[in-house]
Amino acid sequence: MMHISGSDGSLFEMKVVGYEFPEIQTEEYDSNWLRIRTHIVHLARGEWNSIDASLLTWEVEELADWFDAIAKGHRVESVQSFTEPNLSFRA
Repeated sequence: MMHISGSDGSLFEMKVVGYEFPEIQTEEYDSNWLRIRTHIVHLARGEWNSIDASLLTWEVEELADWFDAIAKGHRVESVQSFTEPNLSFRA
């Protein structure tokens, strides 16, 4: 699970909850779509949850590497985006 909180009480949580198509194991994309749960708290806009097939397995790995690089003070691409446009991150 990824958990990012702001000093103002804002919150972003993201968790892999499973594969979109667990019965498919040999297709490059369909075998690798992950269902992602997001939970957001925004003081001005409220709170909401979502579960959507928004990341591929290798995109989760790329995102983890991107955050690791930021934590270590390395230069990264300023935007991390994915196949599905549901999520993106900016540093």
